[in-house]
Amino acid sequence: MGRARLLVLGSFPSIRSMEKGEYYGHQRNHFWPLLALVAGLPEAPSTYDARSALAASLGLLIWDMVATCSRRTSSDNDLIIHQLNDIQGLLAANPSLIRIGLNGGLAATLFLRQFAGGSMQGRSHAPYSALEAGQALASAGGRAMLHFGSRHLEVLRLPSTSPVPSSRFRTLEDKLPLWKEFLCR
Repeated sequence: MGRARLLVLGSFPSIRSMEKGEYYGHQRNHFWPLLALVAGLPEAPSTYDARSALAASLGLLIWDMVATCSRRTSSDNDLIIHQLNDIQGLLAANPSLIRIGLNGGLAATLFLRQFAGGSMQGRSHAPYSALEAGQALASAGGRAMLHFGSRHLEVLRLPSTSPVPSSRFRTLEDKLPLWKEFLCR
């Protein structure tokens, strides 16, 4: 199994995911089917334990940018964010991580707010300004480098696995190339 080398950061679990106590628990979310396709499986495992094992087999750690919030719906636009998770602490506790995937726009925005422009209290810094990092991660497929101590972590902005289509990513198949690049490189 090995230690995690990849980190996926979402925004915050949907209401359905929270009810189930599972990451990406909504039956229409593309996350688990994407992982299954990359792993060469015909479909996503049916149990959460098997899904978690699949993520571990790919060297994947899953977490969210938001620690606490208020909401009325599952839409990221409806989140009232109270506190962000300690991503710096997570990175420090997982020295085997080499790549971070930002699952959707809000995760990317919150990540940039927390890390771009040297906001890591002198322990690390982005290799360019917040503006440049924001431009690099402005749309799905964008990438930037994060320096964390002596480590260099590649950060990729991925298309959201939400089943709500966007103009560029309408289907699971539209999202697959960028997710495969993140998971397999």
